Order: sequence, then structure tokens, then C-alpha cells
Amino acid sequence: MQSISPPFPTSRAWWTRAWVLVLAGGLVMGLALGVRHVQGLFMLPMTQDRGWTRETFALALAVQNLVWGLAQPFTGMLADRFGASRVVAVGLLLYALGLAGMAWAPSALALVLACGVCIGIALSGTAFGVVYAALSRLVPPERRGWALGLAGAVGGLGQFALVPGAQGLIAGWGWAAALGILSVTAALLLPLAWPLNDRSAPTGPQADVLPLGRAVREAFAQPGFWLLNLGFLACGFQLAFIASHLPAYLLDRGLRATDGVAALAIIALTNVAGTYAAGLLGARWSRKRLLAGVYLARSAAMALFLLVPLSSASLYAFAAAMGLLWRAWPACCRPRAFWMPCWSAPGTWPTPPRRARCAP
Repeated sequence: MQSISPPFPTSRAWWTRAWVLVLAGGLVMGLALGVRHVQGLFMLPMTQDRGWTRETFALALAVQNLVWGLAQPFTGMLADRFGASRVVAVGLLLYALGLAGMAWAPSALALVLACGVCIGIALSGTAFGVVYAALSRLVPPERRGWALGLAGAVGGLGQFALVPGAQGLIAGWGWAAALGILSVTAALLLPLAWPLNDRSAPTGPQADVLPLGRAVREAFAQPGFWLLNLGFLACGFQLAFIASHLPAYLLDRGLRATDGVAALAIIALTNVAGTYAAGLLGARWSRKRLLAGVYLARSAAMALFLLVPLSSASLYAFAAAMGLLWRAWPACCRPRAFWMPCWSAPGTWPTPPRRARCAP
């Protein structure tokens, strides 16, 4: 049985206004994805001081991405049951603990637990999966494209600010102190979780519920589910590889450390325009075609970067192109693409659509 959704609330409380929601969500994503974006800057100083290999640091980042992906459906379920604001708050706390643990980590195992497991779970509760879905519930349908695009742009500005900020902290205070300051910053953002309270937001018509096992089997039977996952696999490789290894790769090829910092900053800055534009385009055009275009354009940019002679000019052009496409993909997907359907009752899931698609 379907129920009719009530109209969106008309409360004028300042924390329910669209611009407050967008700002809160954007700043949380800016911190979460910005710190992830600059982790490559910590690779060389950390491994040199601790006597670790680059492979050790890369393993921690690999575990982080794996844990993020595995935890995302469960943090999505928790957000559906208890509200996005609580999940975001816990995610920020875990982020602060993970960064502090990275600064303290005396062994490779401790690094993997702090950077890989703790921050991986934190990302699942503070990145676009939870934040975009909360905004989609809290903002009226006619303004969702604007809200998602602008929140992504705000997050991109935070990501851009963290690049020179992190490098300055490392140069002036050392990598351990830099991680400590970032940890405190994550804790200070806790009040921003409050406006993202979507517990009272209208949810639209309620679907029939299915047992968890049957819902998963039906999802696995949909070709669109697997195509979307293959796309996310390519997306993770393209973005995580660049953010983690580009600074060290450039040093190995004879470029300066400032070139790596500048490249990450260009990616973050052009990402602001790219994310906002994708949000507007996703509200007008076919999102699945936009998503395919994003992946193809990224692949072409990476191929050209490897084929042409490496120089500062080619690096900056590559960074600008990748930045425009960096985080355009979430605006090309429906909010439910970020995690599997929510719990409607303990042990049950809403019935998935018979023809699951990423976007219309």
C-alpha cells in the first residue's frame, strides 16, 4: 500500500533554510573529501620518518577505499533508521580519531587501522553518500539539482583550501602536527551535522518491504546494478590513484614538490565549477549519458597525460581537465545509488524496482 507524501515543511527556522543545509553539507564534504584529497602529501614525509615503504602507506589507503565501499550500505541503512545528522556526527568523530591515530601510529598495522579502517568508515558517513541523500530529502524536488550542485561546489572550495593548508602545515609544523590540527578541525565541524536532520523530511510513497536476502538477490539480478558498480570501480581507480600517488610520481619524474601541490589545488578548484555544472546538467539531461561521458572524458585525459611529454604545462592542463570531471559523477546518479535501499522494518528492505537504473 502506498501513502501520499505530505508537502515539504514551510518552517522558517534558520537551520532549515536551503542555504544553511547546502553550506553545512558542503563544508562536511569539503573536510571529508579534502583530507582524503591531500593524503598523498603525507606519503613521503611519513614513510621517511617512520622507515616504512611507500607500499605500506599505499596499503593503508587501499584498505581505506575498500572499507569505505563496504561500509557505505550499512551507514546508509543507519542514516535511514536514525537520521543523517547522527551518522554525520559519528562520522566526523571517527574522522578525528583516525587522523589522530595516523599521527600517533607506531607501526604499519596501527596505520592501517587508523587510516584504513577508521577513516574508511568515517568517509562512508561524511561524504556524498549520506550528505547528498539527506539534502535530496530536505530540499524540495524543484531545487534538488541546485542544492546538490552547490553543495558539491562548496565542498570543492573546502577541498581546494585544504591543499595549500595541509602543505603549509607540513612545511611549518611537521606532518604529525598537521594531522593533529586536521583532527581537531574535524571535531570542530560537529555542529554542522545538526541541520542535516532528515528524520522529519517527507519520504514520498513507501514501497512494499522484502526480506533482506531477497532484496539483495533482486538487485544482483539487475544488469544496471552491475554496470553501475563497474563504473564506480573505474571511478575509484581514477580518483584515488591520482590523489594518493600523483605527488610522489611527479617527484620521481623530476618535477618539484610545488608542482604536485599546485596540481592538487587546480584539481580541487576546477572541481568547484565541474560539480556545480554537473548538478545543473543532471537536472535537465539524461544522467546516465552524462555519467558515461564523465568516465570516457577522464579516461581520455589520463591517456593523453601519459602519452605527451611530462612538463609543468601538461601537468596543469591534465589537472584542470580532471578537476572539471572530478566529482561530477554523484550529481549524475539518483541518491539511492549511493547505498542499497533503506530498512523499513528490522530485517526488511523496500521492494527494489524491476528495472533498476542509475538515472532516468
